[in-house]
Amino acid sequence: MLRYKLSPLKNYFLVKERVAIQKVGNIVMPANILESSQNQITEGEIIALGPNAFESCRDDFPIGSIVKFIKYSGQAMVYNKIYYRLLLDDEVIAKLDHYLGLDEDLFY
Repeated sequence: MLRYKLSPLKNYFLVKERVAIQKVGNIVMPANILESSQNQITEGEIIALGPNAFESCRDDFPIGSIVKFIKYSGQAMVYNKIYYRLLLDDEVIAKLDHYLGLDEDLFY
């Protein structure tokens, strides 16, 4: 079997989606199937960056960063039962940082 490496071009980047699992009765389903909102916000881990992705703030978005984006943005793909999404850098709406401060300091 041939294997390929997907390398985003221009200002695209690749995320591995985080899909929450929910149990409905005896059936286990991804939470995104149960949600019907078109503007659902989801998150993913950056696994590859194009050469111009986050050009002005590249140090703020290293490989492994967790970002939030609108569920139906970008190009979705599934490989080995794992959900990936190819996005433009301007489709990110938030970045999740590890935070150990007080609750009142949570938002900037």
